[in-house]
Formats: sequence, C-alpha cells, structure tokens
Amino acid sequence: MTTGFAPSVYVVDAAGAAASDTAAIAAGIPSRALMQRAGAAAAAEIARQFRQELPGGVVIATGPGNNGGDGWVVAAALHAVGIRVRVVECEPARTPDALAERDAALAAGVAATAVVSDLAVGGERIAVDALLGTGFRAGTPLRGKIADAVAELLFIADRGGAVVALDVPTGLDATTGEHEAAPSRVTCSRRRTGSSRTCRPSPPTPTRERARRSRCSAVRAEWPAQPCSPRAVRCAVARGW
Repeated sequence: MTTGFAPSVYVVDAAGAAASDTAAIAAGIPSRALMQRAGAAAAAEIARQFRQELPGGVVIATGPGNNGGDGWVVAAALHAVGIRVRVVECEPARTPDALAERDAALAAGVAATAVVSDLAVGGERIAVDALLGTGFRAGTPLRGKIADAVAELLFIADRGGAVVALDVPTGLDATTGEHEAAPSRVTCSRRRTGSSRTCRPSPPTPTRERARRSRCSAVRAEWPAQPCSPRAVRCAVARGW
C-alpha cells in the first residue's frame, strides 16, 4: 500500500556532521577513507545529474580544509574517467588529508592553478564549490580569496552554469541557515539543518541579493555503505543512472 510519504532523511547541523565523522573514525575508518568515499560519491552524483553538461568540463574551487580535500577527490575521480576537469586552488591545502588528496590528484594529471580569477574563464558548464563547507559560521564575513571565489561562482551561476556545493554552499551556516552568499544550485551531502531552513532576511547588499536569487540545496547524495569506486563514476557517465 502506498502512503504517499517520502522516506525519512537524516538532518544534522554542523556539530552533528562533525560528530558523525568523529564516530566513524573512532570505529576504525581512516579519515582519509571518509574523504575519498565522500568525494567519489559526489563525483558520481555530478555525473548522474549533469550528464548533458559534462562535455563542457568541470571547474572546482578548493579551500584550505577537508572540504577542499573532497574537491580534490572529485577532480581526480572525474579526470580518471576522461572528463575535462581543472582545479582552482583558492587557498592552499592545509590539512594532512587535503594535502594527500591534492598530491594524488596532481600526480594523476589533474590541471590546477592558484589564480582565483581563472574560475570563470574556462567556459566550463559545471562548477564545484569545495571552499569551506560546514566550516563557515554566521557573523563571520567572507574575506580575501574565499570571498573573491564566491563572487566568481555567483557569476558562473548567473550566466546559467550549474554550481554544485560539497556539504553546503560557502557562506551558508549549516546550523542556522544564515548566509553571506550561497552560489550553489545543488549540494552533495547529508542534509544539514541550515540548508533545510529558509534563509533569514539579510541587508540588501549586492552579494546577498544575488545569493537570494540562487536556488540551492536541490539535490543531495547520501554516501553509500561501501566506497564509491571509479567504476561507479564511469557507470554514471556512461548510463546517466
């Protein structure tokens, strides 16, 4: 019998997401394995959702932490199946896992630059926001290269590009829903409390007004129980799932 109710979806805030990772690591799963699993699953979801846009290429904006590390995994996974992809390292990788995935992606032949203004010049039809993820907190203005990168992502979204965020869009507080900017139209993560709430009204600055017009949190990928292999990404590209 069909009830008409949608399946239950886990909703977590930023602290809950961090606690889930901590529990998994305590149970014996290496932190880098979690990063690889999340990044590969996100790459497969991008291939599934944007099959028609993939020939136009993918550009990935990475930040300094593990969200940036996820972005490097996405880049390597897409590159491995022949998709044109490049990374713009908006802030240098700093965490051990992010550094390891950066080195692995570069060794595999992923193209990369560190010039933020390069984000919108390649003409790619898909952009990935791997800047801050759940690391942003409301009341902390975006600054420097991260702010510049968000402006570039907003420009890509405004011209009709698909902007995909890993975890949550940069500038969105994953707990409260308050935002400085929200350039993405799709997120790949477990649902966060902040992305499930209507964004609270903010002063009408140009950046916030553009963020308000962006449609975000449309699709999320739940990570599989087993690691998502390059074969899964290839299947997503070949069949569109």
